[in-house]
Amino acid sequence: MRQLKQRRQLMLLMMIFVCVIGLILAILSMSTTTKKTSDSYYDLDAFGYKNGLMTFNDSNYSTQTGIDVSSHQGSIDWDAVKTSDISFAMIRCGYRGASEGALYEDSAFVSNIKAAKAAGLKVGVYWFSSAITVSEAKEEADYVLSLISDYDLDMPVAFDMERLEGQSSRIDNLTKSEKTNIANAFISRLKKKGYQTLVYGNTSWLSNDIQVKKINSDIWLASYSDTLKYKKAFTMWQYTQKGSVDGISGSVDIDLYIQKK
Repeated sequence: MRQLKQRRQLMLLMMIFVCVIGLILAILSMSTTTKKTSDSYYDLDAFGYKNGLMTFNDSNYSTQTGIDVSSHQGSIDWDAVKTSDISFAMIRCGYRGASEGALYEDSAFVSNIKAAKAAGLKVGVYWFSSAITVSEAKEEADYVLSLISDYDLDMPVAFDMERLEGQSSRIDNLTKSEKTNIANAFISRLKKKGYQTLVYGNTSWLSNDIQVKKINSDIWLASYSDTLKYKKAFTMWQYTQKGSVDGISGSVDIDLYIQKK
């Protein structure tokens, strides 16, 4: 009789234990759902739009809205840009030719960076790379350093390597590992000089063309959909290439810079 009573007590304790564990798991699941509505790095519900520009409302982060431009935008009225809730500009400083491999300064770089700074915007730069060796990546980095040496940058220096639509490029036959090493060689050179850095890429490039886990830099993501397919962390999001900003004729890329507080 005593043994039967003990068994009943043990079974009751086990049932209570199972219920408690189930309750804990349910609470943890609710907590996770509250923080993230998907398996994305960021809570997608925190993104929204105000006055046509993307916002990110999360008390753990601060944000800035900017544009990225090159000579393709033509003449820019930077004072008008400043009044359009734009706080920074990523300006192309130059590029390596995709076929012949020569180094070029962007023809509008000097005028853009001087005028943007004069208008009170924060500035960073990006470089379009067609390097096919680590040595060429270092050469590109040194060239960029020479271009930006006279300017104080508030934003990062970005490395942009990408496939060209409908056009062949000298980088087409590079392996994933080679492209990763090239990006890191460029980044390392800039970091040694004290610059913040970014590596640019769309979802396909970041997932298939480089080894993101081995990249020694923050990421600048290009994705033109509100539903993020790229699930990892990034610091800047180029969320549209069809933005409209006062002072610029035609479409322009718009970016959201996200920093942990």
